[in-house]
Amino acid sequence: MLVPKGFLRRGNRWIRAGLFYSVFLELQKDKYGFACYVNLGRDGRFALFRRLQRSKPKRWRLNALLAEVGERNAFDAHHYVDLDGDTERRRLLLRLVAERGLPFLEKCAGPFGPWIRLPPGGHA
Repeated sequence: MLVPKGFLRRGNRWIRAGLFYSVFLELQKDKYGFACYVNLGRDGRFALFRRLQRSKPKRWRLNALLAEVGERNAFDAHHYVDLDGDTERRRLLLRLVAERGLPFLEKCAGPFGPWIRLPPGGHA
């Protein structure tokens, strides 16, 4: 789903370089268990843009794009067993990435990237 949109895979991260910012989607392994987290992020391509975002890449959890607290909690950690094969959890996660994650990253890649905020109800 990400490769046709111009993303390249580097380890556990899929990166797409925009004119002003590079945006990425990454899978973060849980340190102590059998789960992973899906993170979205933005990193400035030039020194000026890095200063605007205070030199560190900005990251959000994918579940931060959800408005309901119950939904955010349910989509925080993803156990590997639940994502293996054609499961309901995997389909929901892929739909969330396609419908909310990718459009959010599109906005973050533009010149107004540092001023992009989570949608109403979202939580950083």
